[in-house]
Amino acid sequence: MKLYFQPSLISGSDFLKHLKNNDWLKLVQGIIIHSSQFEITEGKKYQFENLPTHGEWLILSDCCIICGKNSDFIIENNQNIVQANSNSLEQHHNIISQREIVNKSQHIETSVKYNCNNTFKGNSKYQNCDESVQFKRDATPGLSTQGLPSPFRKVMNVADNRISQSYSRNKWNFLNIGESAWQIITTNSKLPNFIKIYYFFQKKVFNYPFYKQHSNSDCGAACLKMISRYWGKDIDYKTIVDQANIDRSGASLQNLMDAGEAIGFNIIAGKSDLLGLETNILPAIAHWQANHYVVVYKISKNKIIISDPKIGQRTISRDNFLANWTGYGLWLNPTTKFYNQRSKQSLLKFLTFLRPYRIIFLEIFIASIVINIIGLITPVFTQILLDEVISSNAILTFWAIGSGLYIIRTSQIILISIRKYLLFHTANRLDLNLITNFINHALKLPISYFESRYVGDIISRISENRKIRQFITTDAITTILDLISIFVYTSLMFWYSWTLSFLALSIVPILLLITLLSTFKLMSLSREVFNEGTKEQSYLIEIFSGISTIKSMGIEQSIRWNWENLLNKYIKLYFSNQITVEKLSLISSLSETIISISVLLLSIWQVIHNQLTIGQLIAFNMLVGQVIDPVKRLNLLWHNFQEIRISIERCSDVIESTPETGISGSNLIDIKSFKGHIIFNQVYFKYSNKSINNIIDNISFEIKPGQTVALVGRSGSGKTTLSKLILGLYQPQQGEILIDNQNIKNISLRSLRNQVGIVDQNTFFFGGTIQENLLIANPNATMKEIESACQLACAASFIDNFPLKYNTKIGEGGGLLSGGQKQRLAIARAILRSPSLLILDEATSSLDTESENLIQKNLRSILANQTTLIIAHRLSTIKNADLILVLDNGKLVESGTHAQLINNGKIYHHLVSQQSNLHT
Repeated sequence: MKLYFQPSLISGSDFLKHLKNNDWLKLVQGIIIHSSQFEITEGKKYQFENLPTHGEWLILSDCCIICGKNSDFIIENNQNIVQANSNSLEQHHNIISQREIVNKSQHIETSVKYNCNNTFKGNSKYQNCDESVQFKRDATPGLSTQGLPSPFRKVMNVADNRISQSYSRNKWNFLNIGESAWQIITTNSKLPNFIKIYYFFQKKVFNYPFYKQHSNSDCGAACLKMISRYWGKDIDYKTIVDQANIDRSGASLQNLMDAGEAIGFNIIAGKSDLLGLETNILPAIAHWQANHYVVVYKISKNKIIISDPKIGQRTISRDNFLANWTGYGLWLNPTTKFYNQRSKQSLLKFLTFLRPYRIIFLEIFIASIVINIIGLITPVFTQILLDEVISSNAILTFWAIGSGLYIIRTSQIILISIRKYLLFHTANRLDLNLITNFINHALKLPISYFESRYVGDIISRISENRKIRQFITTDAITTILDLISIFVYTSLMFWYSWTLSFLALSIVPILLLITLLSTFKLMSLSREVFNEGTKEQSYLIEIFSGISTIKSMGIEQSIRWNWENLLNKYIKLYFSNQITVEKLSLISSLSETIISISVLLLSIWQVIHNQLTIGQLIAFNMLVGQVIDPVKRLNLLWHNFQEIRISIERCSDVIESTPETGISGSNLIDIKSFKGHIIFNQVYFKYSNKSINNIIDNISFEIKPGQTVALVGRSGSGKTTLSKLILGLYQPQQGEILIDNQNIKNISLRSLRNQVGIVDQNTFFFGGTIQENLLIANPNATMKEIESACQLACAASFIDNFPLKYNTKIGEGGGLLSGGQKQRLAIARAILRSPSLLILDEATSSLDTESENLIQKNLRSILANQTTLIIAHRLSTIKNADLILVLDNGKLVESGTHAQLINNGKIYHHLVSQQSNLHT
């Protein structure tokens, strides 16, 4: 991470205050700046490329000298970190021998290189770093890169990457613009004309790049995607999401900085005013409304162009911008690494699913050629009827050609129907293939994938598969066939009259231009309509989901008003979208009408002057219709393609995610009979490698076969996480977990999980009957075994009260059952599996004390020889456990029996005392 930090914005104690309050302001790898000196708080040693490069560092080759306000230094190389004063620097010259020292003068043109073997006297050479790193406004321009300190060589190289390597990198001016940024301007190099044309076309016709966020939490990743496109590279969206470590709560600015550098950007981060934002190199990412990110593309005198990944590009006033901007931002400049990044996924990945159907597509292609040939015959026959048959009064020819037209048109209709049948048949099979592969892959993904995404976002990707299939099998193939017909028909049109053909085809560039000019406007409006419609529908669902609460509070009227406001916004936007579409349609229709009338008049003029016959006139106009209709469909395809690009990346988020490892395989050990012996040996775990704190921190313990072990601790201490580590749902970063003396990495997780029964905090049931839900755990269980398990779980009493007993439907997610009933059924389901290990995670929290004690008694009798892991906040339920493990902030702080831990008088004793006080 190369973090450019401007001391003029935040320094000294103010910086420390921001550092404590804003995680994103932390410098990478634990380096913290103090007002009087620099200090590496974690005592780590960093290589040159890993050091932050900001305004108060002086980087010297692969060692660094860090200047503080009081002329103190910290000198670091690969072996030593030494603090020294400039007067005593000579004593440490062996540490940085043969390193490069830059004399920090006020004017760049007088910079001189020194060798560390030189004699250091006094501190005149080592002035305050602020003077060395900030160029003065009167700095002499025109320096080559060789005369600059390494931080500025890096900055220059960043800018140089924006210009083709084939162009000169001669001389540069460095100007200190405003209070927060460096602006780099070339003096002897110019952008190539084709780049100027490209950017003009992009900004005037296509507007600025826009990318719609996939979910409510990935707006930051979408902003990085847009800026990547702006600089000419379409980075794979999933790569950005993974690098930014996005979860359901989104991404911090620090996460976005990590992701930006990972894909090849140099990052400038800080808090600024509008002047600072304006004078930095744009586009930039602005922190918006405290919980969102937008891209700032252009700042003019009165307006600011932003791209909101949720609703699209907008032009807003400065006051509106300042009212929503928090002041924090990220400025990004691409490097060589950026241009070496892999491009995003394309449609070609999905075209591989078409290979099994290539024979069918060949048949469709041949049928289309025949259809096009037949389509040519119709206007030709029409011409012959008008020009030859009528003039010569040839009755036999009339009947022959008339019969031929019947046969040809009938054959054409039949062939079109056959082609549609083949397309529909292939589409259905492809649909099944795509969705089956998608669901199959999704089920293989690790639990961490689902925990970082909303269920609705994952489900919505299934419909994206259908959109992709629709595009491939219908839109794209139809367009390819249309292109064939266009070439065939236009060739005959030019044979009739090249002047008429050019005039008729002049509508094509007009339609294409209208499409290009309107694409992003229509897409932006469509997104706004979609978003407002989604808000209105979501609010409506909330109303009827919470109708009991609404009626109980008597707030029907205010709720209805809120809904009507959302509906009005949606209707206004929908109307605006309709008006825009109608305006474009009007322009297209007027253009088409003008061209059509012009073609008609010119063709009549040619008939009058014997340049064209009546039959040729009619035939030509028939051909024009055959050409214009495919062009219109081609325009529609362009609109669809813009949307399908998003669909492809949304599906790629699932398809390209790495499946869970260790599920099954020939190289893994199948546990035939799990004894329940579990050993944790110095295990560390955190949800992300970029996280600072461990969720499980250096935990070691042993659970012997047949033991009942309890995990206790405050909320968030890591109890549930530890149980998931036992199941292999998470993999530790360090340490090892042994299952029956085998490392969990070497065993088949499916064979392990099949022998574990679990009742967790969020008990889940399918919307079938009681019996169907119980049989999920053991499909071969008999009715007698089901009833026995329900007796032990104290579930039989309420099941017998239902008229249909075990055939009673329990509703979606078990919604027709109470919390206590669901917990009893979950325990019965776990028992029915006859597990070697039973995990009870708050399994009886919804039960009354009497039922809980009875279940505990039943479990002790049936699971006497089976390993049981109990996670409980109600400590009275674990007094009889063989071993109690006490967790606190991810660490194992105590272990022993109930009596031993009470006598210790520590955390467990405190927790028990608290609960005892609550019950007295």
